[in-house]
Amino acid sequence: MKLTFDVPEEMAEKIAEDIKVAIEEHKKEQVWPQKGDYYYYISSNGFTDRDTYDNDYNKYDKGRLSLGNCFKTVEEAEFKVEQLKVLYELEQFADNDQPWNNSSLHYTLCYNHSIDKIIAEYWGSFQCLPNTYYFKSFESAQAAIDKIGKDRLKKYYFCIPEE
Repeated sequence: MKLTFDVPEEMAEKIAEDIKVAIEEHKKEQVWPQKGDYYYYISSNGFTDRDTYDNDYNKYDKGRLSLGNCFKTVEEAEFKVEQLKVLYELEQFADNDQPWNNSSLHYTLCYNHSIDKIIAEYWGSFQCLPNTYYFKSFESAQAAIDKIGKDRLKKYYFCIPEE
């Protein structure tokens, strides 16, 4: 069954053009990497390595791409390695694995742009931010800041570019 509608010719042309654009955008979905492109990835030992994308299952290209482990430059890959290290270090101080208790105090790390400082902020009895580390005390949050360091947290956790 074919449906037809009476619409002005200009509108029909606009709809047809929009459909063509949408189809072209869909075709361009994976712009990079293309077959033959070099890319960098993080190996199982935490070092960066380089490979050529050829979409071959035996070379793990699709797996790396689906995990976000496919970088255009060695610098991007090295940034991700350091970021993963910082996240692991935060995890050692955080209490995210504990059941959430609404009557407990919780702290999280916040970056205050106006004073260029990372602070441990009381988060109260609500849990709302995914991928955020929560601490059972101000002291454990502050210990994480002290051990990891303001510059590393700023760059790798808050993703604030260096000035």
